[in-house]
Amino acid sequence: MVKHWDAIQGGRAPHDRLLERAERFFFDTLFVNPSDYSALNGLGSILLFERELDAAEFFIRRAIACAKQEGVVYHEALHDLQMALYFKGKK
Repeated sequence: MVKHWDAIQGGRAPHDRLLERAERFFFDTLFVNPSDYSALNGLGSILLFERELDAAEFFIRRAIACAKQEGVVYHEALHDLQMALYFKGKK
């Protein structure tokens, strides 16, 4: 995120092979366990970086719900949701 902060703040989606690989790994994890809240939030974060804000919000909210079902308050996902909503407001 630090590497691409200027692009993210400027409303541009960074192009980075590591982000693409991470996205693929999160999808692979979710194929095995669709309720893996870490993978859901990770995918949401990648989508946030890619400026796919509606999709990011969806996956982050799903991560929060899945974590809640397991009795976990997922503070990091709650923070990511605030960021997604913040950036959606800047559209």
